[in-house]
Amino acid sequence: MSSLDELRFDLLQMGSVADEREVHLTDDFFKSVGATEVSRGDVDVTLKVSAVGSSFRADYDFCGTLVLPCDICLDDMSQPVEGSGSLVVRLGKEPGEDGDIITIDENEGMLDMAWYVYESIALSIPIRHVHETGKCNVAMTALTREYIADSDGERTAARSSDEEQDIDPRWAKLKGLKIEE
Repeated sequence: MSSLDELRFDLLQMGSVADEREVHLTDDFFKSVGATEVSRGDVDVTLKVSAVGSSFRADYDFCGTLVLPCDICLDDMSQPVEGSGSLVVRLGKEPGEDGDIITIDENEGMLDMAWYVYESIALSIPIRHVHETGKCNVAMTALTREYIADSDGERTAARSSDEEQDIDPRWAKLKGLKIEE
């Protein structure tokens, strides 16, 4: 059974017994989802779907690593991820979503958790993902330092003395001012 199939729950067949599954997500899962942010990874997911009155509750936890490009050197790196999520699912005539409440067709009754799990994993990625200190590609970091701009828009690469002399003396005096906050 593929990981995509393991993330599908037939709510009409569940009854009052909770359905609990452990699923291992690999590169195949991330590629088959079709999203571009994450295409490689190794993540373990624990899912539990249970009936709560006339609706259902889907809880899941995940923990693993993703292969992402480093923000500094662009080489692949392992990014640990973990998190959890929950959804309330109800059966209805018109499928749709309203926040964390999902309505699925009452005749079909199939809950596909693949996209919700993928979204949670993708949202758990830190905004900045970089190698540990000293692990970045040295050649690429040297190129980055050569061409990157400071916050004031000036290049950080060494400037020739001719470029320094071309600065208007009025602006040069302003560089010496300190603004107190």
